[in-house]
Amino acid sequence: MRKLGLLLIIVFLSTFALAERPYDYVAEATFNALKTGDYYVLRPYLDEEMKRAFDENQFNAFRNDLISKYGEFKGYSFVKEGKTGEFILGYYNFEFERANVTIRLVFKEVNGEYKLSGIWIDAVNSKEAGIPLGVALFFPVLGGFLALLTFYMLGFKKIGVAEIILGIILVAITLGIQPLIQNAPFLAVGIRSNSEIVARGTIFVVFAAVWLGFVAGFFQESLKYGLSKGKYLNEALFIGIGFGLGEAILVPALQAIQLIALGGLFSKWLKS
Repeated sequence: MRKLGLLLIIVFLSTFALAERPYDYVAEATFNALKTGDYYVLRPYLDEEMKRAFDENQFNAFRNDLISKYGEFKGYSFVKEGKTGEFILGYYNFEFERANVTIRLVFKEVNGEYKLSGIWIDAVNSKEAGIPLGVALFFPVLGGFLALLTFYMLGFKKIGVAEIILGIILVAITLGIQPLIQNAPFLAVGIRSNSEIVARGTIFVVFAAVWLGFVAGFFQESLKYGLSKGKYLNEALFIGIGFGLGEAILVPALQAIQLIALGGLFSKWLKS
């Protein structure tokens, strides 16, 4: 009986030892750093490349982005493990007030110790009920057609179909080119998210807002003016209506396509 009891104890201790992963202390440091906002809790556990790519400013921007979207940290738990080459992938569920976020931590063994070599946001499961996709699509489109109906009832009986189509084409051009112009200066200085803009201070945020508004206004109005110049009032009016109708249709449609393509999930690799 004593041997059986000893055997059970050994099996229990072996199971417990197997449950403890050798890189768990790095995951715990990651969670504590994100929870407290203290970057230097995590820094000793970063490998040399990650220290350069994920400095204190990047850490704060990443943390602020998470908290602004999902609320305060609540806890974390291990989900599964993977491996690619020399790297171990640890998947953890980080619980926030408004969502459960699956974070993929990339570990690398360096001189017998495990270091954090990368961090991904792998999946987000919101705890809040969102707006149904059909509703999000239907009402903006309905609003665009109601605007068209309003002009019809105001006396513009002859609908300029060609002009409306032209306006919709202008929206498509705008959605394709305008973001490239708006994002160019930010990408040039290594900014890739709104949280990184906020991290640079109030003056930079004001500059960014003015720049985005200036480009939107200048680009859109220049296109509409160039194509409406010299046309009759009705033609110019329906180009504008087509532009508004195109926004009402294309913007939610593109958002829906993105959600379907990505499955409502997103990822972010913070290691360059």
